[in-house]
Amino acid sequence: MGAFTSKQWDAQSMGDMHGKVALVTGANTGMGYVITEQLLIHGAKVYLAARSESKAQAAIAQLRREHPHLEKDRLVWLPLDLSTLADVRKGSANFLAQETRLDILVNNAARLIADHQLNEDGVELSVAINHLGHFALVDLLLPIMKSTASAANSDVRIVTIASDAHNFTPPNIKFDSFEDFNVTLASSPASVNSLKAKSARYGFSKLMNIYFARELQRRLDKDGVDIISLSLHPGLVATENALNLFPSFIAALLRPLGKTALQGATTALFAASASEVKQNAKAYKGVYLVPYGKVKDPSAVAKDDTLAANLWKISKAFLDANSAK
Repeated sequence: MGAFTSKQWDAQSMGDMHGKVALVTGANTGMGYVITEQLLIHGAKVYLAARSESKAQAAIAQLRREHPHLEKDRLVWLPLDLSTLADVRKGSANFLAQETRLDILVNNAARLIADHQLNEDGVELSVAINHLGHFALVDLLLPIMKSTASAANSDVRIVTIASDAHNFTPPNIKFDSFEDFNVTLASSPASVNSLKAKSARYGFSKLMNIYFARELQRRLDKDGVDIISLSLHPGLVATENALNLFPSFIAALLRPLGKTALQGATTALFAASASEVKQNAKAYKGVYLVPYGKVKDPSAVAKDDTLAANLWKISKAFLDANSAK
């Protein structure tokens, strides 16, 4: 895509974020790196959440080289592996031991199209990372975010990166039990790891992201908590992982049309920081955004409040059942 026009919101539109604390998952590369960078540039203290210490420290070193005047204490690596609940609990406890506030949480990390695989909790790995790990992270950090939101002039937001790939999800999905996390979405046992099935499972996890953001907002509103929850589609970002969603000949055609990491990050940055989101909170709470910060209806299935509530119910039950691990 070309440069932004003067009418489009971009990172330069971000206001002063000094005094705010942010946490970005999957922050060492791609969009997560850029989101982290822009929050830092505009004054926030950012926890760069990533599983790999070497990759996290390389990203931190690069940020310090590119922004030599950055105060050292405003960029912190948070060890966080979203693939298992035990690791999410460990990462959350680490954060809570260091901070008394959290203004912005960006649920960015994701497993893209991949083979069907169960984690040590018995959950399909894409669902574990893309949905359940982030669900657990929010569950554990929501008390500190509620506390932050209770202060005067607060502006607390939870931003979840979904995708228009939720449209890949086949009809007749359900969330009646834990087993529904592990569906193969394949037409036969032989096609479990076909591109079609893997794409459907990725879309399934992104559908969960939309449900999560909507149901979270409904619950926050019911409790009178002044926190804004949004989900979004960043657009097709021209990274190899994203392009792997498509056959090679299609990926070759899409590569020059894809967004840069900064363009891909723009809608997330809008959701996390744009003043108009806070000023018009009723119009933005629980919505689905597309580039660059436009409200759009997701698919009809994604607007099913019963499925959203059922997903929340089984997700919370799974967390509770595995709390001792």
